[in-house]
Amino acid sequence: MENEISQINNRNMTDTLNKDFELSHIIGLNTKLREPVQSHPIMNETIIYSVGGIVITEDLSEKNNQVFFRHGCQDISCFKISNTGRFLAVGFTRGETNFDKKLPVSIIVWDYQNKEILYELTGLYKAVTSIGFSNDDKFISALSQENSFFIWELDTGIKCYSRIYEYKIDLIYWTAIILGNNTSGRPDYTVTITSVNGLLYLQLFFELKSMQYNTRQSKFTLPSTGLVRYFTCALFDSGVNALYLGTSGGEICVFSIDNLIFKMSFNAINNGVASILFHRDENCLIVAGGDGRVKKIARDGFNSNELKHSIIQEIKFSAKISSLSMGSDSREVICALANGCVYRILIADLSYSLHSIAHITNVNDICYMNKPRPIQVENDNNSTSRPAHSNINDKCFTVDDYGSLYIWDLNDFDVRGMLQGDSGAKSLAWGDDGIN
Repeated sequence: MENEISQINNRNMTDTLNKDFELSHIIGLNTKLREPVQSHPIMNETIIYSVGGIVITEDLSEKNNQVFFRHGCQDISCFKISNTGRFLAVGFTRGETNFDKKLPVSIIVWDYQNKEILYELTGLYKAVTSIGFSNDDKFISALSQENSFFIWELDTGIKCYSRIYEYKIDLIYWTAIILGNNTSGRPDYTVTITSVNGLLYLQLFFELKSMQYNTRQSKFTLPSTGLVRYFTCALFDSGVNALYLGTSGGEICVFSIDNLIFKMSFNAINNGVASILFHRDENCLIVAGGDGRVKKIARDGFNSNELKHSIIQEIKFSAKISSLSMGSDSREVICALANGCVYRILIADLSYSLHSIAHITNVNDICYMNKPRPIQVENDNNSTSRPAHSNINDKCFTVDDYGSLYIWDLNDFDVRGMLQGDSGAKSLAWGDDGIN
């Protein structure tokens, strides 16, 4: 019996028909993440997104040009490209069904250029919910499902701060780098932590006595009537030293970093603010959210005490907006919708074009368009030829749980047609008269 098994294994290893498949292209988008699509900060026309347990980088002008980052088989819960484009950090989840168990998860830090894993950061449990980089990429922070917060030095991979909060944390955001604030010659770093209990201001400073970074914590001063909000996104503008925080109610709250105090709030988007960007050349905010609108908001004033905001232009899409990401040349914004569509928006006039479409639920079946084409096949004597047929498999149909039927052109991976249904379909078949 052992000899028979050995012969079978050897035959399988030498079988020329059993060749490894190489992944060529992925069509998809995980719209459940907080930032499902991110622009590379240095490489123009390069976007980053994830599907399942794979992070994909794609060329906007050539969809065939994709690069894949994969480690293990766990699903990705969040990812972040660093501000200099040097690092790509990917956080994982153990799945919603296991949130009652304290299962460990990790963060993989990649060298983006060399496609090599630098660190595997551990100590988090259940799911990594947020990742952030300091502005100079010296530090990385992470928040887990159980509200544990960590900071690591990227030069060494050493953890320099950790804490488990007793309440839910909404957002972790790196704000300013303070130079010349101490005698160590190293800059201080500041982080804002938001929750329904208020806003915390964490300062990371280098202590000569211990020769390591330590922290001190302060609180923002809120209005006397209270400011109970769920914060969804953040933007720090060093020009006026102000922190903008978007809320689930559609407001934008402005805080002064100079004295850690609330300054103002104004209504921006219905159904929650998903993303806030700032375009310095036009001195305007670009805001998007749950009502499918993207707005340009002009800003006047030179400090947080004099700021005034007014809407100057807006566009509307057919679905909730998940995120905005500024292109490296600051000429366009990449807009990801909850329905799987990704648009490119020019900042100058908010004109837009569709980049890609993806299923956002289970794909139940795939069917190729078996369209015959005539070819010429020579006989053994090479004297005559006879007609033959071969199938053209450059178009296919897919259907999902929502009943959405897409027709894909596999030459450029664009959608050639779609049909929205009211119920899910489980299978497809190509008949003589078309799709069934």
